[in-house]
Amino acid sequence: MTLALLSALASSGSVFGTEVSTTPLGTGEVSVFTFDGGVKIHNFNTKDVMEDNAFVVESKTGLVAVESLAFKKDFPFWGDYLKKLGKPLQAVLISNHPNNAAAWAGDAPVYVSEEAWKAMHSGSTKGIMTGLSKAYGPDFDTALPAAPKMLSLGEHVFEGVRIDVRTDGDGNEFLFPDLKATYIHMMGSECHSIVGGAAHADALIGQLEALKKEGVTLLFTSHWQPEGVKAMDEKIAYLRALKATATNARSKDEFIAAMKKAYPKYQGEHYLDMTAGFFFPMKK
Repeated sequence: MTLALLSALASSGSVFGTEVSTTPLGTGEVSVFTFDGGVKIHNFNTKDVMEDNAFVVESKTGLVAVESLAFKKDFPFWGDYLKKLGKPLQAVLISNHPNNAAAWAGDAPVYVSEEAWKAMHSGSTKGIMTGLSKAYGPDFDTALPAAPKMLSLGEHVFEGVRIDVRTDGDGNEFLFPDLKATYIHMMGSECHSIVGGAAHADALIGQLEALKKEGVTLLFTSHWQPEGVKAMDEKIAYLRALKATATNARSKDEFIAAMKKAYPKYQGEHYLDMTAGFFFPMKK
């Protein structure tokens, strides 16, 4: 990464921290963001087929992890990396990736909101996980946490770090107001997104616009590298174009072809196929 990542963040014109460094891990890499006051965010980009990411916030006293990883092969690398930080892992916050965090987090307590927990058992999250497990086989982890603690919406403090837990579809957005950073499940300025229809596109646009107004300058997701304000603007433009394309297209195939023509370099075509299914559920 990281010339590309550093360039993207710098072009946003925002102050996202005091230092960024990277180190290889497994088949991917960890990017470390150091903020004023010494707080760090370690973001693990596994560089797998789904471009999976997870991260941990490091304060002076301990660690708080956000989300798990998709493939079991990455668990030992992440677990070993966190142990080498030399601080206790005090919490794992999960939203859209209900994996067996204990495989890399040990006995650290897992927190999940009631809304997200229901989606993991009988909602959209369960459906997506079932489909992905069929596509990727046994290395794709579908094990739910054994006994998670319920996480309420609103502000919490973990290891001295403020985290505002917000609803985000069937999952949660985690805002770190003092770091001007946030986590949402998917974005990716150069990647197609799973969009469940026009209303969902509008909700995503509103979410990104609101984050910009709140002063967020660094955005973490589960399926793309960390990005800055410029990337948020690019995704907003993409979502508006996607809605217009869906309105004008006469079929699912026409919609997909038009989006590929408009965004020829975008990754995640399987996400585009899923989006097309939402906009054209009865068409081929």
